[in-house]
Amino acid sequence: MNTDLKRMADEAAFSVSDLLDETRADEFDALSDLQKVQWRYAHADCDDFAQALHEITGWPIVALSHPKRGPVHRLCQNDQGALVDVHGTTTLTELIHRYHLRQGAVQPVQRSMCTLDPESLCGVIDEIEVLGSLGLSPFNATDFSQRCERARQNLRAGSDEDPSAASAPGAMTCAPKHPCEPSAGA
Repeated sequence: MNTDLKRMADEAAFSVSDLLDETRADEFDALSDLQKVQWRYAHADCDDFAQALHEITGWPIVALSHPKRGPVHRLCQNDQGALVDVHGTTTLTELIHRYHLRQGAVQPVQRSMCTLDPESLCGVIDEIEVLGSLGLSPFNATDFSQRCERARQNLRAGSDEDPSAASAPGAMTCAPKHPCEPSAGA
């Protein structure tokens, strides 16, 4: 048993407990530990995950947006234009299906909406590193652990460097909390 993943799943359950009715809570409890972590960062704390991934990689934060509902999910877009969230590399079509939308678009996100404390953000970076240890791409890239460590060091040092700079991440802002809860037929 991966104790880090088990701890992350327990934290995920706590984090999303107020979003789930009794039936959905039972469904959540039946998920594997990895699926619980992915559910958390796909439906509740995606802004935290996107910000931490941005701190590690410098990739811009984007949002899956619906014309009527607005932002539905926050994630990053890598240098090649691919979308990356807690499930790894994904596509717009996969996201539209995951969130039960008929249509959607990817739009840039302004990062200055709120501030996370550095230690909380470092905790999310730790969790992304665990996903890499499980072989989840792109978090399992050869230099990813080194990039995670550099991001944690910069955050703890209070660096305000541009995260896209060669020396890597620094800013500590994120999009506001919102439930990325899928709704049928949106």
